[in-house]
Amino acid sequence: MAKKLKRTDGSIEDIALRADTVVPWALAVALIAKRTRSTRDSDKAAQDKATKRIKYAIHTKGDLAGSSVQGFELGVLVAWARRKWPGKFDDLPAYVSGTATVRVTSTVKARGTVTVAMPSSAGECHTLLAKKMKVIADLQEQVYELRAKFDHEARDAEKWRALVKKNTANARKQRRK
Repeated sequence: MAKKLKRTDGSIEDIALRADTVVPWALAVALIAKRTRSTRDSDKAAQDKATKRIKYAIHTKGDLAGSSVQGFELGVLVAWARRKWPGKFDDLPAYVSGTATVRVTSTVKARGTVTVAMPSSAGECHTLLAKKMKVIADLQEQVYELRAKFDHEARDAEKWRALVKKNTANARKQRRK
């Protein structure tokens, strides 16, 4: 069951949060406003901008799914905020259906739907790590097989290029009569 928060000041850093925590509308607005506020904006202006951005994401673009009358799941809200403002929400737990929301050093595009939920305990972390290590081992095996196939086809391509070069040279020679 999701934990519901009742704070509205945007200071959620001292609460133990999970990605499935339900964040009320006022706290979501305060959180977004606090972290994205420009130095020239007043508190009210920052909250107005955050409210408009959240409403736009829900109603117009459909980016912010999972909203309800009670509020938002924190993981969905943070995943949306990370896409919109990279680097400003990396310390909060996030998950989203469709993209992986984790800190990475390189970008990988994949086809299909990927759902990643950040583990909330050490046991879940170890289980997830074991699964991912198995996936990595399987992918490394596929890379080895594909590399062997590539090397074989590269040798065939080299032979073909040599044959084409020889035939081109022979075609340019003067023919016997």
